[in-house]
Amino acid sequence: MLLKLIRWARGYVEFFVSGGFPERFINLLNHRGIIYWDFVPSKDGFTGTMTVRDYRNIRQIARKSGVRLRVRKKNGLLFQIRKYKRRKGLLAGVLAAITLIAFLNQFVWTIELNGASAINELELRAALSENGLDIGSPKADLNTGEIKRGLQLRIPGISWSSVNLIESDAEVELKEGVTVKKKKNSDKPANIKAACDGVITKTNVRRGVLSVKKGSAVTRNQLLVSSVTQDSDGKINFVRSKAEIFADVIEKDEINIPNSNYNIIPDENYYEKSRLEFLTLSLPLRMSDESGEGVRNYYTYKLCVNSRLLPLGESIERVYPLKAVRQKLNPALRRESLKNRMGLNECFNHGDCKIKTRQKAFKNDRLEVNYTLNKNIAVIQPIEVR
Repeated sequence: MLLKLIRWARGYVEFFVSGGFPERFINLLNHRGIIYWDFVPSKDGFTGTMTVRDYRNIRQIARKSGVRLRVRKKNGLLFQIRKYKRRKGLLAGVLAAITLIAFLNQFVWTIELNGASAINELELRAALSENGLDIGSPKADLNTGEIKRGLQLRIPGISWSSVNLIESDAEVELKEGVTVKKKKNSDKPANIKAACDGVITKTNVRRGVLSVKKGSAVTRNQLLVSSVTQDSDGKINFVRSKAEIFADVIEKDEINIPNSNYNIIPDENYYEKSRLEFLTLSLPLRMSDESGEGVRNYYTYKLCVNSRLLPLGESIERVYPLKAVRQKLNPALRRESLKNRMGLNECFNHGDCKIKTRQKAFKNDRLEVNYTLNKNIAVIQPIEVR
């Protein structure tokens, strides 16, 4: 491939040899060290190929061997330039394109993020922009070390990052770390009291003195575990109690659903706003007079040539206005909705409890549910020791 490119740059001709003594012609070419290729014999002679410079120097060899030469085809850069020599506008356009490409290669065209799954992409791009890396940023002004440090300081969830500039593309490699929340570990003395009324079913005391027994009934704010302990020497100490006290408690939920409701849904008819994006420039192409709340979708289209994204494209903002649709509920649908709401309440309000019994009662447009729950009723209450 490289050899073909060199020959094309230097220029070469395809010629036809006829008459005389072709064997003597070839021997003289070899004796002079002239390079030729693609010699193909035919009925009246043979064809061959060589560079333009060598072809100009074989006239004397052709006369000695008595052969006649005739050029069939000229190839190469020199002949292409001569072909378009009079088209000055085309030459000027090529030179302008080369200059423009050389100028644009000094800027960042695209930013590719790899390794970010749990971190919001918009937040990442905003953090990169704050540290100087954005589409259209001059590559000469970018300090990848400072960008990496600034990115990790801006977003604590990143444990490692790398910024690589490859031609006009910026590749940002990220590794997410595990954020460990520090637990507040206080040694301040505290009792454990009951969060609500109930009947004790299970106790698990890790620190402190248990004040109730299994099967006993307790009331809200009653002392369950005392922080006052006594060692073998009779010395009284105050500790921070730790325990799990499970009890059966009775709770009541009331769920109401009206006969009809309004659903807010996006309208099928939408309006668009589009802009022309070129590096850091953004020019409006199509605007809309409509405004207001709605569901907004954003689309970005980039010009791609030979799998290469260029810094030229269009961004579209599509807005679907919101509309209220009234829906009337029949008795069967209302009951089904009440049951679904009950399931959501149990999931969010009683997810950490064991539901032992559940009694439902439908009354007009509401649902009353009486629960017997088994849950941890221990609540820590700090005390002041003077």
